[in-house]
Amino acid sequence: WTHACLAAMSQLKAMEVLNNKLEKEGLPRLTIHIGIHTGNVLAGNIGSDMKMKFGCIGDSVNLASRLNGLCKQFGVSIMCSGATQSLVAPLGILCRELALVKVKGK
Repeated sequence: WTHACLAAMSQLKAMEVLNNKLEKEGLPRLTIHIGIHTGNVLAGNIGSDMKMKFGCIGDSVNLASRLNGLCKQFGVSIMCSGATQSLVAPLGILCRELALVKVKGK
């Protein structure tokens, strides 16, 4: 969970560098949204002999996806669940509570 939060923050820093370059070239800025949740997933190769891909499925993946979708609504780039926040807060990663949200499908 800590690695996911640090990776998300690194992605935002990298996007700022890229956006500065794009701006100098007269191109539009890019934005990203990241949803992070901590929980169990089923991970592995999914498919058949003809077509195979690695993926993750489960409620935790779905919740992270829903958080990603809520980023724009709340005007933030990164949103994590309460489960993730409770694990990273003692490690010094600061989070701000936005709202209690009931996500679709739950």
